Amino acid sequence: MKNTSSSPGRAPNIYDVAQAAKVSIAAVSFALNDKAGVSPKTRQRVLNTCRTLGYTPSPSARSLSRNCRGAGGRVTTDLIAFSPVDHSEATAHYPEVLGAITQLATRNRKMLLHQPVQKGFESQLPWINRYGIDGRILIGRVDDSVVNAFGTENAPLLVIGDHECRQPVWNINMDYPAVGRLMVDHLWQLGHRRFLFISSPGQYQYQDEIRRASIERLRENGARAPICLVTENVSSAIPQFEKTMGDPKTRPTAVLAMEFAVTKPVLAHSRKLGMKLPRDFSMLAFGIVNISGSQKVTFVDPCTEESGRLGMELLLRLIGSENQGRPCRTLIPPSITEGETSAPPPMPAGRKSPKIKAS
Repeated sequence: MKNTSSSPGRAPNIYDVAQAAKVSIAAVSFALNDKAGVSPKTRQRVLNTCRTLGYTPSPSARSLSRNCRGAGGRVTTDLIAFSPVDHSEATAHYPEVLGAITQLATRNRKMLLHQPVQKGFESQLPWINRYGIDGRILIGRVDDSVVNAFGTENAPLLVIGDHECRQPVWNINMDYPAVGRLMVDHLWQLGHRRFLFISSPGQYQYQDEIRRASIERLRENGARAPICLVTENVSSAIPQFEKTMGDPKTRPTAVLAMEFAVTKPVLAHSRKLGMKLPRDFSMLAFGIVNISGSQKVTFVDPCTEESGRLGMELLLRLIGSENQGRPCRTLIPPSITEGETSAPPPMPAGRKSPKIKAS
């Protein structure tokens, strides 16, 4: 049959099929994946429309019979799911991730389904799986049970950010050890030798990776071990911070905030103690810190937008691939955004700064 899609030169997609058949995109998905939810008459109308438009559900599909399947043994439907797992604030904390995924989905004429789930969602799988998706992106508290449950979809699955899986999974993540080394190197080059690390107690794997790499870099440089404040919450961080920074002669000159939630209260409390940044100490944070009416904090960009873009690009390749290979991890190198909170350390009392000769 002749291709009658609305845009000459473009292959028809699921949107064209839904419009021509006068049904929803979900109905097209149901029909192509032989799922309940549409009547036999509607299913046949969708299949006839696909033939008329010349719509091929997958690169390897040769017909539209019910037994025909594409890459990975299934019909593709142009539907991709984004699922924050057991983490209600995932999309709020990572708007750039979702924005990049949405942008690429639109550009490739894919429909994005937002399907947040909580642990123990297995009983809801029949409802979650009813659309017959092409692939799924997970973010949040992902472990083997989550991956195994979604494995029944027979569709490519990718995790963005940290996860707790023992089995190999396709993963896009920051190179956290490189983050730790970069943070120390940046402050070390400014002349800092006394460091304070602030992090949470094992709640997030990335903080452990950053801290270990930072300590190892200090050890390589022959520096003293840093003071580490492992805080249960923001309220407990402030008294510990005040005690540590109390003596100007021994207090650290550089603070590495690996938990961005404590950055704002630490800055506020520093002002109450009469300390100014970077006059009295420098601060470098992991994560974008926007504090209205305050100093611009020097930070390591978590590259959330880049994670979303790379994750979506990889998922699209997996969807069209017959042989996906062994799942692996793609690491994003870190970079520092200069702010107003990092500078050379304060000079000891009575000691003048060295004069720099003009060249």
